[in-house]
Amino acid sequence: MLPLILIVVVFVTVVMAVFAFGAAAVTPSSVLGARLRALGGQQQRSIHSARPFRSLRPMFLAPAPG
Repeated sequence: MLPLILIVVVFVTVVMAVFAFGAAAVTPSSVLGARLRALGGQQQRSIHSARPFRSLRPMFLAPAPG
């Protein structure tokens, strides 16, 4: 039976790797994300194609229908 500390270290390492690859895949300016998208056959998203925050602000600040 493996010692508990080894199991914890392996688990934390795997979780950190999955989180890092997931974060890199969705971050537009990430070099690793661009490479992963190229390998997956997805188009490169432009940073400027997203809607600016100022256009979204009224949607988030509007009172909830009551």
